[in-house]
Amino acid sequence: MSLVETRCTVLRRLLSASGKDFVCPCCLKSYIRPDKVLEHCRKKDDEAHKQLASDDFSAFHSSYGNAIDWGADKRGLRLPRSRSDCLNIDTFIDWKTVRVPSDSGKEKAYATLLQIAERSAMIYLCPECFLTFNYMPEFNAHCREKEDHTHVAFRSTDPHMFLPSYHRAMGRVIREPPLGLDRRGPRSFHECFKLPYILENIHPQKLAPEE
Repeated sequence: MSLVETRCTVLRRLLSASGKDFVCPCCLKSYIRPDKVLEHCRKKDDEAHKQLASDDFSAFHSSYGNAIDWGADKRGLRLPRSRSDCLNIDTFIDWKTVRVPSDSGKEKAYATLLQIAERSAMIYLCPECFLTFNYMPEFNAHCREKEDHTHVAFRSTDPHMFLPSYHRAMGRVIREPPLGLDRRGPRSFHECFKLPYILENIHPQKLAPEE
């Protein structure tokens, strides 16, 4: 399995752990059930969402085809007749990448899954526990609850305390981690915990420890 495929697997695992296995093809926001996706679509005013929520499957077919970049000619688009199947994240990703060359398709799958995760309140990731958080205060609360040395260090503003534990959790030394000042002035290392940054900088074995 390539590194980008491993990242995709991790993102799917994180989404499934949150109970969100279905996606709005237009917004790329995930939901726990397909009926929640359709409920979301009915609240929107644009035509694309209206078609997804329509009882007319041909209208659904057209909007879904546009969302997966199928183009004007959708004669070859043989979608499952079940909307639940169509709105499943795995099915959506498969259709969105089916006509893309292999390597480009993998990158597109990763980029799409990352968008879905970030639009589903998965902004920060604990590299030690692989739990996601929408806001940094939530992540800090998680670290306070753990109370072990690693999580205490994650909350530190002292680079000499923070970096050794961060590097251990990442499985490698990061030469130029995004350390800096936050908008309020004091030092903040929150950029180090952004979901894409961790996925793209953590040691590959940390992404797939079972391998």
